[in-house]
Amino acid sequence: PTPRPTPRPTPRPTPRPTKAPVATSSGGGGCSVKKFADKNGIVVVEGESFNTGCSKAKGWKFKGSNPSGVKSGKPTGSGLIWWTGKNSFGKANQGLISIDIKITTTGTYKFLWRTLIDPGSKENTEENDSWVKIEADDFFGQKKLGSGKRLYPKGGEPNTFNPKPKFSEKWEYPHGASDDGFLKIFRNGKLKEWNWQSGTGDFQAFDVFATFNSKKTYRLTMAARSYGHYIDRIVMYKVNKFSDSEAQSLSRGETK
Repeated sequence: PTPRPTPRPTPRPTPRPTKAPVATSSGGGGCSVKKFADKNGIVVVEGESFNTGCSKAKGWKFKGSNPSGVKSGKPTGSGLIWWTGKNSFGKANQGLISIDIKITTTGTYKFLWRTLIDPGSKENTEENDSWVKIEADDFFGQKKLGSGKRLYPKGGEPNTFNPKPKFSEKWEYPHGASDDGFLKIFRNGKLKEWNWQSGTGDFQAFDVFATFNSKKTYRLTMAARSYGHYIDRIVMYKVNKFSDSEAQSLSRGETK
């Protein structure tokens, strides 16, 4: 018989070390998010800084200038974002977009945004709102901070926070819609003009507040609610440290 050669082992390649994955921050629907920080108690974010380019954000569009028909004001930064998809009045599950905010100045902040109702609208109660959730240590609406009842969204009741926030006022759900920790936040005012207003609760129009007890990063998420709601910028500022007019100054740049 023909002798068979002794088989030689197949050399194995020297394994290369696997690179550690790069840490990324993902937001609503897996969209990457930009990071911001307060600057001595104020946070400023342009609407176009939200990542509207991923699949879960489909429906948000960027525009570099005013839509036709606007009579007063213009967007700051490089432009604005607006919702072009279907209305989502009952559920905060469409067009989820987020930012992360590093808090270095703890305390309770007021939320405000500069928005526009679609210039083609004939009513200032339509095309005027979006959903907002701030994953803070407390997130609520109140007519005047520290006085009168509080409004908490469904899915974001006081007992859902750990620890549970301490306050002496009564609380209830906002009139109208809320969902999964999101408040419906709207504006009224004159049509075809940019406006600083952030009210929650139908026919209540309570201001919106978030409390940050720790120096760490918190997340803010928006979801679409009404077609034709235009968003220019968002500010959050520590109560009793800034006035509304100081916070609304359009000369303030983004805080990173």
